Amino acid sequence: MPSDIIQTVTSSEESIVLFEMSDPRGKTTATSRHPQELAAKSAQALGQAMGTIQALANRTSETLAKLPTPPDTCEVEFGIKVDAQAGALVSNSADASNLRIKFVWSSQPPAAPPT
Repeated sequence: MPSDIIQTVTSSEESIVLFEMSDPRGKTTATSRHPQELAAKSAQALGQAMGTIQALANRTSETLAKLPTPPDTCEVEFGIKVDAQAGALVSNSADASNLRIKFVWSSQPPAAPPT
């Protein structure tokens, strides 16, 4: 399946993020895009991915807070797939994801740093 390599600069302006975005139609290639188009599509894909991650973290945190007896710890792991047509979505397979995310909530206070 043909794919695009999508590049974006993070907010620190120091790191470049590359996404390989699948295109089931096979009509798009990275070499046919202008640098401005790549930058815009990259920024959009990264923004969608971060928004999806934030939404899942918020929803999980809210759900845990509503439980009559919240667990001492909770772990949530999922993958984000960045797709040329669909944007960022939760992947149905860890192997198909571009980003693997793991959240861990704990009711235990963090350990004090050594002195």
